[in-house]
Amino acid sequence: MQTISFSEFTFGFAFLCEEIARDPDNISHSPILPNLRQETLMVPPEDSRYYLGYGYDAFLPKRGANYFYQFKMSEYLQRRDANCVHQSFSVPCYRFSLYKKGDYLQHERLKQLSERFENTLYVSPAIPNDEEFELALMNRNIISHSVGIELTNCNPVQRNDTQQHYIAFDFDQGVFNKCSDEKTPLHKVITWKKYPDDTSDENRKIVPLQEIDHKYFITLYGDLKSIVQKCEELYPSKNGEKVLEYFNFDSEEQRDKEILWRIWKVLAGYFNVTMVLVGEPRNSQKKTNKLI
Repeated sequence: MQTISFSEFTFGFAFLCEEIARDPDNISHSPILPNLRQETLMVPPEDSRYYLGYGYDAFLPKRGANYFYQFKMSEYLQRRDANCVHQSFSVPCYRFSLYKKGDYLQHERLKQLSERFENTLYVSPAIPNDEEFELALMNRNIISHSVGIELTNCNPVQRNDTQQHYIAFDFDQGVFNKCSDEKTPLHKVITWKKYPDDTSDENRKIVPLQEIDHKYFITLYGDLKSIVQKCEELYPSKNGEKVLEYFNFDSEEQRDKEILWRIWKVLAGYFNVTMVLVGEPRNSQKKTNKLI
């Protein structure tokens, strides 16, 4: 087994930079993926220009669809192991671990998020070692060597389960399952193998575009509030009460920037995901995929 020493932050940043490069003529800025220290130092809305950008609304698509990514670094498995590799997998293959803390609380929160937002994904590289990762990074081939795994196709983890669980995937066959459970059915992964010649996402569900306006932010804010409340009912946590404080204001009367700031804090701090808006740029009549 080999493990890549690059961080999930590095992988996520490289992945999003390549996604943005799909439409370089319409890109105004790079994605911002704050680390844990930056998350704790996040400035309030009245001075959030560093994080959201001056005139941040100019960077948002006119119409779009949201996707939620959690980036996971993978391990490269070179031999068959009954506890890790599905019997139909070819080897070598890959796996990543589910975060075990709090009865797999992170995984269960993402499952709840995916019930409302189908395009909630684990995104992981199919790259065997540091040398190959650095080469893919330099050649901008990270996306074409990555998979997306929809949380809607992932099983929940039982409460009080002390076993370490993994998600394993066979990149060549384009399938995955939950390790240590041979009864778990295989599901298709999302791949971008033909990128950049073909920017379509294999096996990804088509999500209708919607207007990115004040109503959109209010609706997203309300949906997240309901999801967090349900998570705290099912899986009470130490930070739940603090996170719910971000919803203690009237979104109808607030500017989009204040709403967006609270949405960002909840997604980053509670769900540990990056939200991506794909859609039509405001300054163009041409329909195109755009990442914000």
